[in-house]
Amino acid sequence: MDPEQNDIDWEKLEGILAKPEQERISLKEQLLPQEKIALEQLEQLQADELLTGALQLDTQHAWNKTQALIGGVSVKPVRTIHHAWKKWVAAACFLVLGGTAWLLWRNRSAEIVQGQSIQQGMAGHTPSAKVQLITATGQTLEVDSLRQFSEKDGTTIYLQQGAMTYRPENGPSVTNNAGDALMNTLIVPRGYLQSLVLSDGTKVWLNADSRISFPVRFRMEEERRVSVQGEVYFEVKHDEQWPFIVSVYTPGHDTQNSIADAEVQVMGTSFNVKAYNNTIYTTLATGSVLFRPPAGKPLQLSPDNQVTYKTQTGVSTLQKISSEDFTSWRSDDLVMDKMSLAELAGLLERRYDVQISFSNESLKKIEYSAALHLTSQVADMLENLEQTGLVRFAVRDKKIIVLPFEK
Repeated sequence: MDPEQNDIDWEKLEGILAKPEQERISLKEQLLPQEKIALEQLEQLQADELLTGALQLDTQHAWNKTQALIGGVSVKPVRTIHHAWKKWVAAACFLVLGGTAWLLWRNRSAEIVQGQSIQQGMAGHTPSAKVQLITATGQTLEVDSLRQFSEKDGTTIYLQQGAMTYRPENGPSVTNNAGDALMNTLIVPRGYLQSLVLSDGTKVWLNADSRISFPVRFRMEEERRVSVQGEVYFEVKHDEQWPFIVSVYTPGHDTQNSIADAEVQVMGTSFNVKAYNNTIYTTLATGSVLFRPPAGKPLQLSPDNQVTYKTQTGVSTLQKISSEDFTSWRSDDLVMDKMSLAELAGLLERRYDVQISFSNESLKKIEYSAALHLTSQVADMLENLEQTGLVRFAVRDKKIIVLPFEK
């Protein structure tokens, strides 16, 4: 270890940190490389409001310990995920890591001296909202308390074993009646999954932080059309003469009154749509679908095809994938192939209705390749991640902080 790297004048750095921004930039240029790195660490901690009061930096100790670890971290190779990935999903959610673990040890470390453990901080955590159904009359119902409900056209909505089913009691599953169709909206907040059977027999699964708007009964003379946000999996009842259209909306768009960001047309098939940000993913499991962006040529998908559509640029990309890897969320199974910790954190935020913050931007770039089952408690999942030896977690005011791992 270079002896100069142990000789950091922390008082000088703290003095620079107190200077106005322009003066600080000028003084920073005069520092030694190791001093610049140390100053950047202090700046990051100062800028993170969540860490203020939760973390304190024992700077000299952290620097010495980090330098001792640099070069001593073994990076495990990425394990290829095969289609039959469930065979190696261990009960303890064993993780196979790879890719960019070395980023953790870029001369940066933080010492946690306050904050609760994961089990303490997340004890008793439950989602902040409930799954809701908005009826055609505007009534809002909490689904977990719903056993049976009748819409004004006679359609009965049942809740059986957690699944909602639309069953017309006094007529067919379709209607030829004139006038506007009765529309329902199912809202699934963070922390929940929900399944649904539409009046035509189509099966639908909604992931956390998702919604779907749909007719109580489909009209025979019209195409079957629903609108979705978030992530939704469909098993569409086959009918070549009766197309099923999914209008896809990214967050912030009204599924009732605005133009869709894209559409997916099917006759009878199984597929997944994911739209949590400005990117829409359409993944085909069986059958055939046509992906239609607002502008440009439609794309025909075959089984195990996935189209990625960027709403801001209008660019579509078609690739071959294993559809099971992207649809296993319905049974709370997760397959990660070089998934960044930033993406994984977003997934966990939705699935468990939690907030996750990073103490260091480089932590977001860690990659995981693994298959695991999402347990019912977020604390268990985070403890499994801690066992990888790459990150650790602290909790303050129910907010989860990601920190570098310490031996």
